[in-house]
Amino acid sequence: MDNLDNSSSTSVQSLIDKIKYSTATRLVMLGVLFLALQIPNLLISSVHSSRERRQHSVVKEVSSKWGDEQVLGGPILNFTGTVQFEEKITNREGNTSVRKQVHSKITRLLPDRLSVESTLEPQTRSRGIYQVLLYSASVKMSGEFTIPEGVFPDQAIAKNTECVLGVSDPKGLRKLEFTLNGKPRKLEPNQNYPSLRHGFKVAVEEFKPGDKVPFTFELVVQGSGDFSVFPLGSQFDMAMTSSWPDPSFSGNLLPYEREVTPKGFSAKWSMMELNRSYPQFWKDTPNYDMQGSSVGVKIVQTANPYQQTQRTMDYSYLLLAIMLLTLLITEKVTRVIIHPLQYLICALGFLMFYVLLLSLSEHMPFLTSYCISSAIVILLCGGYSLGIYRNRKAALGIAAMLLMAYLVIWIILSCVDTALLVGSFVLLLLLAILMFLTRKLNRPETDGELTITNRP
Repeated sequence: MDNLDNSSSTSVQSLIDKIKYSTATRLVMLGVLFLALQIPNLLISSVHSSRERRQHSVVKEVSSKWGDEQVLGGPILNFTGTVQFEEKITNREGNTSVRKQVHSKITRLLPDRLSVESTLEPQTRSRGIYQVLLYSASVKMSGEFTIPEGVFPDQAIAKNTECVLGVSDPKGLRKLEFTLNGKPRKLEPNQNYPSLRHGFKVAVEEFKPGDKVPFTFELVVQGSGDFSVFPLGSQFDMAMTSSWPDPSFSGNLLPYEREVTPKGFSAKWSMMELNRSYPQFWKDTPNYDMQGSSVGVKIVQTANPYQQTQRTMDYSYLLLAIMLLTLLITEKVTRVIIHPLQYLICALGFLMFYVLLLSLSEHMPFLTSYCISSAIVILLCGGYSLGIYRNRKAALGIAAMLLMAYLVIWIILSCVDTALLVGSFVLLLLLAILMFLTRKLNRPETDGELTITNRP
């Protein structure tokens, strides 16, 4: 009777072990573990976002003291005529009175021709561990006005002519020289420039219809991020050079000619009056929006460690799944069943790669940080696997898998324009490897007694 009970108990235990350590059960366990590991993964993403926000705040703080994005507006002639007219007013009793009103009407005139030559010199400033990319722009504008007929309204009792120029952030202004009709002009602050909050003005003598009025406008301005110019002029031409090798051309129109090399870039723009939405000459209408027609460039820092780290983290789900499946395959090959806690510890060691990468990339080049972080994780997980399986080939296999995974991810990160194409073929290759390694899992000849270690 006792033998029968022992035999029954052994059969039940054997059935429990087969269910507990079957491939299907292990896959379910890995699925649950994969979902649970998203919690530390989200925490790492939160740390990354926090550090990136800190960097943005530092960049904003330094830029606000150096100079923000700069938008330059060339000279515009404002002809203001004061007109007096009478207005009849009828009160409640029906009595009518006449009241004189004075109204100012502004006519805006853009240059016939505007040529711009600019040179951008990038500068890097440090605040703690953060690098802030800034620039200093030397700009020379030249062109000519042609005074048309009827710039002042009829019956104007007072006439005033001003030339206005626009600079979006005058805080960064370091030099400003303006010559109009061959005479140097002293400018004063002004807030009456279309589409810009800041600018300068100078009162000028009244010009006669048909006069040709040349001008030159030279300035040195500091800024960060975007640098753009309003394409005023019936014919607008701009040439720009810089020693920065990674420009991002912005604005309404791309340059018709550009050259980008590791030593810098050069670009040329050309626009006509027909390429924009506002005319050369307008009266008594709301100011046109000139922001949408600006052309220029954005000085960007392509080696931003937070952007590169984020691109690496985009593949964390894929690499984590490959890591867990590799452990499962190694478990089947070596016939050593490991505890779920050991799966968790090994996966957490794998996730430490992103923490190391984020922290190291703030102090050294990204490639160096990537190599050091991946080497530490490979040694850590490979050594831990050697302690679990007690099999050098298994530990070396897991280390080789991690090395291959990190190498593949680096190749994908390096292929900026073909990252999706390379990633697709890598996924197919990994799937083919998994198919090859798991092709014999359900064959009867591979079934046998498993050596179960570290059972809870």
